[in-house]
Amino acid sequence: MSIPQPHAPTRADDDLAALYADPRLAAFWTAYEDPDPHFRKAHALAKISLLRNGHFAVWEARVRALLQLAVDLNHFELLRSVGKGAFGKVRVVQHKRDKTLYALKYINKEKCIKMRAVENIIQERRLLEEIHFPLIVNLRFAFQDDENLFMVLDLMLGGDLRFHLDRQGCLNETAVQFYVAEIALALNYLHERKIVHRDLKPDNVLLCERGHAHLTDFNIAVHYNDRKPLTAIAGSMAYMAPEVGNLVCLCGVEGGIL
Repeated sequence: MSIPQPHAPTRADDDLAALYADPRLAAFWTAYEDPDPHFRKAHALAKISLLRNGHFAVWEARVRALLQLAVDLNHFELLRSVGKGAFGKVRVVQHKRDKTLYALKYINKEKCIKMRAVENIIQERRLLEEIHFPLIVNLRFAFQDDENLFMVLDLMLGGDLRFHLDRQGCLNETAVQFYVAEIALALNYLHERKIVHRDLKPDNVLLCERGHAHLTDFNIAVHYNDRKPLTAIAGSMAYMAPEVGNLVCLCGVEGGIL
């Protein structure tokens, strides 16, 4: 199918030129110079999208979605395993084209079905495709085969905050202020987009090799609507506010805890 032609040039052409200089998009331009026709098509369609609506967020989301279509497991060199989740292992991988390291999350389809988690997994992927922020573990690619779903995420080599709390005990006030500030920025980004994480805890805060905190695990995160507040109780009981924990005890597990 041929790529549709854009409308007559407008001021959006100048906007596109400015975007080439935007540091947030540095990683994209390398992809657009790639000889792979999938990447060239992604660039062309993204430009058309920008010319038609002039909206950066829509344009960026379109680029990400199109680039993901061109990737499968063969595009990565499989390296060491770094952990195991509820649905499968997590391992370090390296993109064969640009040599970037990522974390590859295996999600076994059979386990998802048995644990009745299919809806949550699909919701997590869709939500991650909508967001991109420096203090969130971002989804870079997603694809599947007959047995597994795969999510390629930012690689965090600093461990989770729970590990550091267990090893060091109480953190000093400066460190606490630093981590709280970064987590607050990530939460603010989500809340501006009407997204609530619902499972904030040290286990879900990962540190990069430079020590910055990144929010992860959006398995039960959802969009919320001001006209229809969320009423279900969700999250990890050990980290719930006392008033919420008391409600769970009164209602029991059947009362809505996820």
